[in-house]
Amino acid sequence: MTPPRAKVLIIDDDVDQLQILRAALEEKYEVWTASDGLDGYALACSAQPSLIVLDIMMPLVDGWTVLRKLRANPLTKNSRIVVATALDGDGVAQEAAKLNVSVVLRKPINLRQLNDTIARLS
Repeated sequence: MTPPRAKVLIIDDDVDQLQILRAALEEKYEVWTASDGLDGYALACSAQPSLIVLDIMMPLVDGWTVLRKLRANPLTKNSRIVVATALDGDGVAQEAAKLNVSVVLRKPINLRQLNDTIARLS
């Protein structure tokens, strides 16, 4: 019997990015996607994925807000989070550390690095 595949949720407002990441991951993982922070948060609560790849710069609700909500919810407070962002600087690293982010990846995402990161964390 084949063990269940790890669930990976990708939250990103860039639809092209969602498609690229889904295609790169779906052979190994059960991939869920959300194109905004609100839907992503709801999906994280219901699907309880093994790992969440979270964009920071999104309209309506940014990734930091989603991350704070995830950390405040008993169902998702221990979720492994990979932040994917084009933002740079010490502020990103400090905020990520404060919110217990597993890894910060710079955009554009290196697919091999993402696969390696997910394999290590899930």
